[in-house]
Amino acid sequence: MTLAASHLAARLLAAPLLMGLPLLAFAGCEAPPPRLVVFEGETMGTTYTVKIVDTGADDDALRRTRQAVAAVLQGVDDLMTTYRPSEVTAFNQHRSLDPLAVSESTRAVVELALDLARLTRGALDITVAPLVDAYGFGATMPGDPPTIEELVPIIGFHRLTIDSSGALVKRHPGLRIDLSALAKGYGVDRVAEALERQGYHDFMVEVGGEVRVRGHSESGQAWRIGIERPDAARGTVQRIVPLSDLSLATSGDYRNFRWVDGRRLSHIIDPRTARPIEPPVASATVIHPSCATADGLATAMMVLGEEALELAELNGWAVMLIIRDDGGFVERQSTTFTQLLASALATSS
Repeated sequence: MTLAASHLAARLLAAPLLMGLPLLAFAGCEAPPPRLVVFEGETMGTTYTVKIVDTGADDDALRRTRQAVAAVLQGVDDLMTTYRPSEVTAFNQHRSLDPLAVSESTRAVVELALDLARLTRGALDITVAPLVDAYGFGATMPGDPPTIEELVPIIGFHRLTIDSSGALVKRHPGLRIDLSALAKGYGVDRVAEALERQGYHDFMVEVGGEVRVRGHSESGQAWRIGIERPDAARGTVQRIVPLSDLSLATSGDYRNFRWVDGRRLSHIIDPRTARPIEPPVASATVIHPSCATADGLATAMMVLGEEALELAELNGWAVMLIIRDDGGFVERQSTTFTQLLASALATSS
């Protein structure tokens, strides 16, 4: 599940310039510049945007593509939501230790989650669903914050397995899962694969801030992906990263939180303590070929806090933390992340 620093850096070494002029439209018999086709909509409680550099598809083909994008995202949401009947809610209501068969998609996301749980020392754990609900960030109404003693028996990724048939197996009947840390990224990956099957080579897919790009933007250069500054002003950019054929996911504690008895509770739960995470890390960004992996790792990096960079160095992950510091923010980057940026800047010099 890791990505070596040298491999990631090499992939961006050949990326187009970070900045550049837009392509000009030529008169006469010259071919017109590619047009940018944009699809937008709502999914998984958030929004999505798909940008395709179109090289001549007719309107019927584009309409079919739009429908395919919506269908893929709806399919992922139908399987993994906790807000209405789905495979995840069926599993959560399954009070038996007998295996429960699920779709290939749900199995794949759970399998990835278990792999990342082991790699992140338990910082990512999809069995925190009871905690998510109890703190008021899930599908059920919040109650009193739980005690660790009450939840120890039903929290822990080691209490969830996948048998040889691909079915999910609980080791405690009360175990429940929440795939929200990976579902959006997984949806992005599935949309990207659908676009590739339809013959598109240059596109960007974004769901709730999780992004995967292929090829180049309509300007012929790398896609420019903004990392949001983690403050109250929406749309403020901390850094722009040029990407091609990679994914980027960011997790933060500055949008989704609650105030309880004068305490600010983050929606990100540390499964190791059964408590919401504490500052100073405001956001974590991960670059990886797989958006689902980047999505899950970004959440895990938030849980690990400043310890995240140690693990990122060990595994060669491209990670950037934005940390609160005396009323402002400072960046901390893994070696791989720094190399990616350096490679991109080198191509523009």
